Amino acid sequence: GMVRLIILKDRRIGASTYVDGRAFHQTVTIPNTAAFVITHDKDSLGKIFGMSKLFYDYLPSQLRPMIRYNNSTKLVFENPNASARITNPGLRSLMDVFSANTGTASRSGGYSIAHFSEVAFYNDAETLVTSTVPAIPDAPGTVKVYESTGNGRQGFFYEQWKKAKESLTLQRKTSNYYPLFFSWLTFPEYTKQFISAKEEKDFQETLDEEEQYLAARFKATLEQLNWRRTQIREFDGDEDKFHQEY
Repeated sequence: GMVRLIILKDRRIGASTYVDGRAFHQTVTIPNTAAFVITHDKDSLGKIFGMSKLFYDYLPSQLRPMIRYNNSTKLVFENPNASARITNPGLRSLMDVFSANTGTASRSGGYSIAHFSEVAFYNDAETLVTSTVPAIPDAPGTVKVYESTGNGRQGFFYEQWKKAKESLTLQRKTSNYYPLFFSWLTFPEYTKQFISAKEEKDFQETLDEEEQYLAARFKATLEQLNWRRTQIREFDGDEDKFHQEY
């Protein structure tokens, strides 16, 4: 079918790596598959594209397709030999990566996979998405993913997330996207052990109202709450910043 996801996540959980891994898998196994990724800035462009190159470098040689172009923003899986390309073209698949400032380059069409990374941090997400989403047809096998950490209670990503959540319970749907939420509480690495029984006891005796709520409502462990306090201190005690990032 058609994959349509909107992902609200905490920091550094590997959502971009996962989505790009799926996109890469399709481009190197299905002929004539074109994918693009749009990042929120140029630094992220290099990091995300580096993942795709790493996927390619570590493929077993017998699974590695012919590659025609391998530059800073594009991988083209095609026979590099022009004379042999007619009879043995290769996959004729590709992966493109753009920054949000130049993402309209993808409006040319012909794509079947779109990954919009850290959408909440685009300068003008609505204009960008409007110009690029039509490049992906509504056809089986196509993929569109909006993915981001939070960035306040306003803007394109926030409104799209609200619509997707509301659409789950409405008879007449208001969104084509299925919402996935990944909280910091989902991931076991977000814990901090206590160095002594006394430290743990002192911590438990100083739980504030929100920490008590997290423990009661979401079964947060003391070790998870200890990690949370550490991160809030990194934000100079600003709990709202923690809420936004995690």
